Amino acid sequence: MENKIIKNKVKLIIFCNPHNPVGRVWTNEEIERVLEISKKHNLYIVFDEIHQDINMGVRPFISALSIKNKNDYDKDNNYSEKDKEIFLNAIKNLDCSNHIKNTNNIEKKYSKFKPNLKNVIPQDTLDLHGLTRERALHSVKKFIFEAKRNKLKVILIIHGKGFRSENKISVLKDLVEYYIATEGKYYIKYSTEAPARLGGGGAKLIYLHSND
Repeated sequence: MENKIIKNKVKLIIFCNPHNPVGRVWTNEEIERVLEISKKHNLYIVFDEIHQDINMGVRPFISALSIKNKNDYDKDNNYSEKDKEIFLNAIKNLDCSNHIKNTNNIEKKYSKFKPNLKNVIPQDTLDLHGLTRERALHSVKKFIFEAKRNKLKVILIIHGKGFRSENKISVLKDLVEYYIATEGKYYIKYSTEAPARLGGGGAKLIYLHSND
């Protein structure tokens, strides 16, 4: 990380906690390390904690504001009033209206879509058993991309129920649901727990948007 900071002459870091899109919650030690590096290289750091309420359950969320001696890393607290004014104006002038409008249009278009699941047959299946969370996310993205490219309409992702996971936490299930609710919503028309014959609560049946 430090080599990249030096090589690219980085001036500012945006630190997402939980990580977007994987959803990983950073530890106290990891956050402190990032703060140390930022101070060492005289960097500004913006903590993006907007998704702190979406916790996949592996560890509790820790805000940067709760880090002990956090003020020690605050660039000697030498922000001028002009710095604050520039930052606040930049936020105020952000325009996300097109993104919000497009998202609303997608949700409105497909909100009434309710498929008949009784005899549905998935056109392709992805089994995530045995994969790490990071590898699983990569596989889900690639799987959906390939399905879209091949113009598939119905696919199945098997994530398991988490009974064999540490502390019986359904890590892969939470990961799939998080992806569907965030990045995946632009590609997915409808998703639901699979029928019992296809895995029930251990799988997600997904209908993709058409390519037109």
